[in-house]
Amino acid sequence: MLNLPFLFPESDINLRLARLLILIDKLSRTKRGKLVLNLGKIAIFDFLVRYPQVLYYTLDNNFSFTVREYEIGNIDSQYPEVALVFNYKETDIVLKVLLAYGFIEVIKNQKDIYYIITESGQKIVEELDSDYFFRVREIVEAIRPLQKENESELRMSIKHNIKGV
Repeated sequence: MLNLPFLFPESDINLRLARLLILIDKLSRTKRGKLVLNLGKIAIFDFLVRYPQVLYYTLDNNFSFTVREYEIGNIDSQYPEVALVFNYKETDIVLKVLLAYGFIEVIKNQKDIYYIITESGQKIVEELDSDYFFRVREIVEAIRPLQKENESELRMSIKHNIKGV
């Protein structure tokens, strides 16, 4: 019998770093160039990448996004960790690591602190070519319509939709 290693994405820091890099690369700015990714939105969007079935219900089926069977057939997906939508501590730690490596940078304005990807971060994203990262990119693209929503609306929608999962 061949024993293949099983990797739970949330327990691997490298996968989490790469997932946030993809998210920041694709969603840090709107199509018009407006900065939108602050700590709260990054945590919320990362939650939606982690739980695509919640994203599916949050989008109200208005967009062509499908959840794959393997994404809903495990205990983690059936009981999403809703605290992640309100507690940004883990996301903040991962962002600090990305900042320390120079893969992202911070832009401060009068309203908030926003995160954008650097050139070296973009090079890393371009090299991510596994099936897992292709799927992360698909999910992140599905999140794009939610960029314009404010954090409290997103949290309320997610909380409402988790009960429906």
